[in-house]
Amino acid sequence: MQLSFFLKLIVFVLTVFCVFCKKENNRNPAPSIGPVKYEIIGKYIGYLTVVYTDTEFANTTIIFTFFPWSKELTYSGNVKGLG
Repeated sequence: MQLSFFLKLIVFVLTVFCVFCKKENNRNPAPSIGPVKYEIIGKYIGYLTVVYTDTEFANTTIIFTFFPWSKELTYSGNVKGLG
């Protein structure tokens, strides 16, 4: 008797879980963000290090001595922040 009760309880809980935890079918891809333009202008003599997040979500480091400098990137819509 007790085993039957627990089996019914497990079936009930699994049924409720499956009904209310339905997966969303988001077939539309996230829209792109951009273009985002990183830009440095001015008069400076020396070395400058720039670190930015590329479109593969990895940090890219550039060391340069010439100005002006700019980089334009288009990110996917699932980006939470840029740097």
